[in-house]
Amino acid sequence: MRKFICFFATLLILASCSEGFAISGIVDDSLQIPDGTVVTLLDNKGGEIAQIPVVNGKFTYEMPVDVTTCYSLALNTDRYSETVNFIPDNSRTRVVFGPVSATITGSALSTSFNDVRSTVNELTKKAGEEFRSFYKVGDEAGASEVEAKYNEDMKSILTEAYSNNTDNYIGLTTLMMLSEYLEYDEAVELYEKGGEDIRNNEDINDFIDRKKAAHDTSVGCKFVEITGKTVNGDDIKLSDFVGKGDYVLVDFWASWCGPCMNAIPNARALLKKYASKGFHLIGVNCWERREGAGQAKAAEMEMTWPVIFAEESAPEAYGVEAIPTLILFGPDGTIVERLLGETGLNEAVARHFED
Repeated sequence: MRKFICFFATLLILASCSEGFAISGIVDDSLQIPDGTVVTLLDNKGGEIAQIPVVNGKFTYEMPVDVTTCYSLALNTDRYSETVNFIPDNSRTRVVFGPVSATITGSALSTSFNDVRSTVNELTKKAGEEFRSFYKVGDEAGASEVEAKYNEDMKSILTEAYSNNTDNYIGLTTLMMLSEYLEYDEAVELYEKGGEDIRNNEDINDFIDRKKAAHDTSVGCKFVEITGKTVNGDDIKLSDFVGKGDYVLVDFWASWCGPCMNAIPNARALLKKYASKGFHLIGVNCWERREGAGQAKAAEMEMTWPVIFAEESAPEAYGVEAIPTLILFGPDGTIVERLLGETGLNEAVARHFED
């Protein structure tokens, strides 16, 4: 289930601070935590900020108010490990590390944030289990229905959370998470409702730019140039193939992407089936993590068709947010099909070749 991956990979930090936040904590006596044990304060990327000593089962910490940032408090010993998230607002916030779990009270903002996280996690877990149960028995239609329902529910949950928090960290996080569910017009509408911190955030503006690029390269739009190198290091560009009178399927892929590799045999079969009718296949290798990995994978997968080892700007030009993204260009260079993943690819290509 493609969209189950990495929902919390992007979390944001902005600076909009004033003095006045204090958090107090209690460690339950049953945990038998000795004095001198520390509670670790972490930023939202897991970086350590401070170590707060526990004295007589209690601890306190003061920091600036900043509702655009989330932090964590972690208590880790040989027998106990719990973490609680909080947003430093103007409330009197209290944390309890209990024998079963850690809890936080007193902050409506922190409670709301943790509630949203919990709801998203529960929905993802439930839908993932249902999706796998259909997929295991080969019921692709059932799996697709589960995914569609999941996407609808997730979009609704995140939109409501964002609408209630357009000036704080919950809004920042949920708008970023919404990016894969929104069309360009929807994204702009929500963006414009955001407070100054949201509208000035670099990551938010990057995703709006990607949505615009995808909108400007949707079905009916003309191709946008892509440049790069061949496997041999020669210059190559998309216009060498697109707009020359034939249909061209462009496949954005990376060597580490399992679904990309799964789509290769299908693309190869389409090339074999329709090559005589004016069908071409072009790969665009992007987002590689190791130098040379794309070239090695192209050789391993026996990609006999042209592959553009692209500049970083290539996926940005088409607003690619996930791979494999497959785009079919018509004879004049107009985009006639655009898909995320190979589902429906055979039908999409056949529409232009079968009577």
